[in-house]
Amino acid sequence: MNLMDRIAVVRWCKGFQVFQALGLVLWTGHGRARLLPSRGPFVGLRCVLGLLVSGLMAMAGTPTPEQVEFFERKIRPVLAEQCYSCHSHSGEKLKANLFLDTREDILKGGDTGPAMVVGQPEKSLLVEAVGYGNPDLQMPPKKRLSAEQVGDLTAWVRDGAPWPNEAPKTAQRSGFDLQKRKSEHWCWQPVVAVAPPRVSNASWPLVGADHFILDRLNRAGMNPAPPAGREALLRRATFDLTGLPPTPTEIDAFLADTSSAAWSTVVDRLLASPQFGERWARHWLDLVRYAETRGHEFDPAIPNAWQYRDYVIRSLNQDVPYNQWVREHLAGDLIPARLNPVSGANESVLGTGFWFLGEEVHSPVDIRQDETDRLDNRMDVMGKTFLGVTLGCARCHDHKFDAISQRDYYAMAGFLISSGYRQVRFESIEAHGRIASELEELNTKLRPALLQLTLQAELEALPQIREVVEAAEGIQKCEHPLSETALEGNRTIQTLAWWRELKAARADRGHPLHPIVEPGSSSTDASKSTNSWTVVADYSSGSDSKTPWLQDGFSFGR
Repeated sequence: MNLMDRIAVVRWCKGFQVFQALGLVLWTGHGRARLLPSRGPFVGLRCVLGLLVSGLMAMAGTPTPEQVEFFERKIRPVLAEQCYSCHSHSGEKLKANLFLDTREDILKGGDTGPAMVVGQPEKSLLVEAVGYGNPDLQMPPKKRLSAEQVGDLTAWVRDGAPWPNEAPKTAQRSGFDLQKRKSEHWCWQPVVAVAPPRVSNASWPLVGADHFILDRLNRAGMNPAPPAGREALLRRATFDLTGLPPTPTEIDAFLADTSSAAWSTVVDRLLASPQFGERWARHWLDLVRYAETRGHEFDPAIPNAWQYRDYVIRSLNQDVPYNQWVREHLAGDLIPARLNPVSGANESVLGTGFWFLGEEVHSPVDIRQDETDRLDNRMDVMGKTFLGVTLGCARCHDHKFDAISQRDYYAMAGFLISSGYRQVRFESIEAHGRIASELEELNTKLRPALLQLTLQAELEALPQIREVVEAAEGIQKCEHPLSETALEGNRTIQTLAWWRELKAARADRGHPLHPIVEPGSSSTDASKSTNSWTVVADYSSGSDSKTPWLQDGFSFGR
């Protein structure tokens, strides 16, 4: 009997088509395969199917962190937004007797049978419905899912439909209890000092942590490895701190140094080497998803992304304290600047570059959705990097394990929504700031004297100006004014200039001298002109609430 003859399709007909195209073969004690009939009653069929279902569920196992993250970011939001109003335990009205808010409910299905066949999206009613290929089965009925969402659901079913372990769905739970959540999960408990365990070989531990290592080894029935040789220690330390092997010269120098400070000398040299920052920067850059392009269709370059990369290397080599490091990343543009000891550049503001290293869609169709996705990416990276926890789940609901509410998520997102992206002249901004301060100080100090000198000069020149203006007005009132050519031969250049200016002012209502030439219409026109102005920003009033922008440079003063 060939293989195809041995395959039988088991169907459990009573409204539940659980398995399709699945061969069921039982092995006898003689090592021979015995084929179960595909049709007709036989004893224990339902028991066998039940065991098979349990076995498949056990094979699925606990989902990996990557699968959980994909589900929480791509699958659960779609189900919650598009399906739960009609197919959830918390929905107002259940349709088709179908629940979609647990994996077991999806496998059980509703009036039309199981909604999903694990690993087979082509046979899953859920995928068929969202794909809109069947005109009689199209969900959601009012608005079709995007191609990306359909693809995510299809990939999820093909991957075994991994679902986080959750408590069974019951009645609606009460509000988010932050203190209760903190008390239930170990990661939110305060750090406490633990006494090192006692060990049999008290001479082996060199530091406190060694007691825990030796205790764990002893409990496992193992002994510590013998001490490594000097050359092996040097190789390990050099690889660990710089990512490079030691050179022959370095090996010879270390082996020749028999002093008690030989080892500390090597470690200090490696920590002071430029390669230390380059080696460990790679780990940090992975955390903040460093890239120099945006990805997506045209993969555009991120302007000056390399400046952030070099900032990370410099900061590690300069041993910047971690609390300062965090402040620079989260708000480096608002805190007092940490200056580069060589160039004097503002190092702190460069830390904020990590916010804008994520992938960005080129020309998104839904701009608002794209904006929220970018914010979610930044929140997710910030939480994993600096807090060691995922924040993405709280985008749609209170976090199921960590003490993070949906309100917390959007409160933190508000800081990013109110912020913007811009290029900063970090190399020169501090130097220009000092110059602006010096100019402001000089201006404050010298302004009274300059005003006094200006007033004195104006008072001395006023009689001469009055003569010139009167002469110009006399020419203007003449019934037969001289031509400009004749005027040039009979009047001074100043008189000619004033005559021309007053002539232009008579025809131009916006001219500043128009009220002098036409005093009857000046007040009305000036009022209309003033009232038509719109104040966009007033930097003369300091921190005025009517001026909503912060300036980057010093064109408007400090």
